[in-house]
Amino acid sequence: MKIQSLIMLATLFCCIHVNCQEEEQYDLRIFFTNYKNYKIAYQKSEKNTQIIIHKEISRTNISNSDYLKMKKIVTEEENDGLRKLIQIGENYREYETDTLIIKNGSSIVEIVDNFVENWERNKSHQESYPENRLILDGYGLIIFLKKNNITYESISVRTPTAQSHPEIFELYSKIESFYKKNAKKPVIE
Repeated sequence: MKIQSLIMLATLFCCIHVNCQEEEQYDLRIFFTNYKNYKIAYQKSEKNTQIIIHKEISRTNISNSDYLKMKKIVTEEENDGLRKLIQIGENYREYETDTLIIKNGSSIVEIVDNFVENWERNKSHQESYPENRLILDGYGLIIFLKKNNITYESISVRTPTAQSHPEIFELYSKIESFYKKNAKKPVIE
């Protein structure tokens, strides 16, 4: 009788373990061009969820060899070119960094999770409906997403507003305001 009970318990445990879904892990990064002097990383893992703000404190000129690498990437229109260009540029910047650990159940988690869940829809919308606004003095915003340690994907937009890109505008403005409100000593105003 005890052996049957143990077998049933073991079987039940295995079934529960197999049917449990792992929580999705991701790394979301937001870069601004010609607008803000910081970048945002929102990372969700098994251990925790956090916002990392990297505020630029200095920048040096790009070397001639890296300039030529960047030029080659642009002219060859590489598949992962945008990310490679940013990586090269990042080598010439120095940042002050602040990390905010987010508690489970925080309002920002639902907003970012929703954006990540709808990533394909948001991305295809940007590709299907390119900019139809004339922007003379705008800025760029690039969002990179890496889910479950798979290659980064990106969405790139020009001067997002609540009217032109509501999901993207909500994402970065809510992350910014959540960070400013909850960080002990925010590095951004």
